[in-house]
Amino acid sequence: MEFKGATLLYTLATLMVTFVGFSALLYVVRQAAGARLSLLDRFIAKTVMTYTFVLTAAALLPALLALFDIEENVIWRVSGVLFGFPMLALQATY
Repeated sequence: MEFKGATLLYTLATLMVTFVGFSALLYVVRQAAGARLSLLDRFIAKTVMTYTFVLTAAALLPALLALFDIEENVIWRVSGVLFGFPMLALQATY
C-alpha cells in the first residue's frame, strides 16, 4: 500500500544515511591525517549520528505501518507519536 508522501520520506531517509556516512568518513580522514579527536568532536559526531538515525527511522516508520493496511490518517498519527517519544528523550538528555 503506497501512501501520500512515501517517495519524499524514502528520499529523506537516503539523504540522511548518506550524510551520516560522509560525516563519519570526514572524522576518520581527519583522525588518519594525524589530528586527534577532542571530546567535543566525539560528542558532536555521536550526537549527529544519533539524531540522524532516529530521523531516518522516523522517515521509514510510515512505510512500515502502511504494510499492515492501516488507514492513512492513523499511520501519520501513530508515526508522529512513535517519533515524538524518542526525540523528546534525546532532547531532554541533551
